[in-house]
Amino acid sequence: MTTVAIVFMSLFVWKVFSVSGSAAVQDVQDRQLLPGPGVEQRLAAARSALSDFVSSLGDGHIKNQVFYPDAELQDPQWLICTIVQQCGLNTAMGEPKYGLAIGNLSIESKVKFFTALAGALEEAPYMHLQGQQVANLALMEYQRWATFCPGTCLKAPAPMRAKDLFNATKVPGVSFEECGRMNMDDLTSNTTWICHDTQLALFGNLDMTTGEYLLGNIFTENEIHARNDFYDFVSVYGDLSGTGDFGFRYSGHHYDVNFRWHDGKLDTMPAFFGHNPIKVLRIVPPSSSEENGTTYDLWRNFNGMNLFQFPDILQKVFAVSRILPKSACIPLSWFDSTPATGGLTLSDGKTISDLQYYDLSGASEELFAIYMDLVEYTVLTRRDSLPSMDRLYVHDYVQAFRKSGKMIWTSITPDRLPTDIADLNDLDFFYVQIETDDWLYFAMLNQMFTFVAEKNPSNHLHSMLTPKFYLNGVLPGSAHDDHGHAHR
Repeated sequence: MTTVAIVFMSLFVWKVFSVSGSAAVQDVQDRQLLPGPGVEQRLAAARSALSDFVSSLGDGHIKNQVFYPDAELQDPQWLICTIVQQCGLNTAMGEPKYGLAIGNLSIESKVKFFTALAGALEEAPYMHLQGQQVANLALMEYQRWATFCPGTCLKAPAPMRAKDLFNATKVPGVSFEECGRMNMDDLTSNTTWICHDTQLALFGNLDMTTGEYLLGNIFTENEIHARNDFYDFVSVYGDLSGTGDFGFRYSGHHYDVNFRWHDGKLDTMPAFFGHNPIKVLRIVPPSSSEENGTTYDLWRNFNGMNLFQFPDILQKVFAVSRILPKSACIPLSWFDSTPATGGLTLSDGKTISDLQYYDLSGASEELFAIYMDLVEYTVLTRRDSLPSMDRLYVHDYVQAFRKSGKMIWTSITPDRLPTDIADLNDLDFFYVQIETDDWLYFAMLNQMFTFVAEKNPSNHLHSMLTPKFYLNGVLPGSAHDDHGHAHR
């Protein structure tokens, strides 16, 4: 049985530009990646802020783990495992080899780093990133309730599916910890824990053949997927006092910000940004549940709201869903999971060129703009109406997609694409993949690894836009080394 492991939606990436050339400079001015009136001033401000940050780290282990004077190390030291918490505290992989968790820094150093980050991003994308970090805290409140609540142990044959919650066997008289040990000791069955009040189910993988959700392992979720600053990693590179190459990376659960000034160009790829939850669940734990000192303030204060202002990505997904050509629909069973990227990979060695794909070079300007509007969200461009063609075509990835982009998509069935908010309550599944020889983009909407209340899913989004060479050693069949990072 083929299953999907970890899929969300991720979003982030800008084009590579040079300070020479009017179109490229205009793109920098539009995005306001750096503060100040001109490119040189903006770069100087970013360099200065990073220098202040590194100076605050002292001269010991912390600085050595965060700062690498050789700017050439930034590219080969890029690690994908930080994005979906495959590495970090209490994970099987352990701490990432490069960079250090923000939670290890002093308050002074944190403030200085976020000053540099705010200077490198336009205001709206910076606040969007902060919103996702608040969403991580809401997700942690779900996790705490689902594991601390008075509840009942349920048991069903392995693998336990979401639908099994309705007919699973109750195991009376056992604690949460005892229920978890049963889940480990008996390979023929699975157990889970369901609260007596405010019931939440942790969805896990998706059965790629049936389209049915399996249940996740609630017993390890708080240990391996804690949603705090010990899973947010920073690393800084290069010349912070002169005019040489420099950069930084900030990466954690559902985001990956890369900033690299190299040979007169700014490269901010690869990148990743995601949302979970998109909307705060309506139901909340009873007030009496906080007597043990565990509070759910964020959840209670904002239940039922689009607190994090992510609905615009849903509108972009719905717009694409309405125009996807049926001819480019590929059966879900033809895909395997790629946990590291949070996406799917064609199974059995197939490539997109082996399939009946949609050729984006033949799309009308109107349809192409709708597809690229979804990609532009991934790029964290400003949130407004459909981007103009003039603004779109300054990006090299857009030019590549227009010239030779191949697009496929999948869902549970061809007729189960989400086209409005109501469809999300039916657990609809959305996956779009666009490729050229050099670029990969995907976007996905689903319920995998989310907490779901009855008739109230929280929804999970992922997308990624990256040059393919960064995924060497990640995608099946590509070269890698023993450190698990990509090579050009």
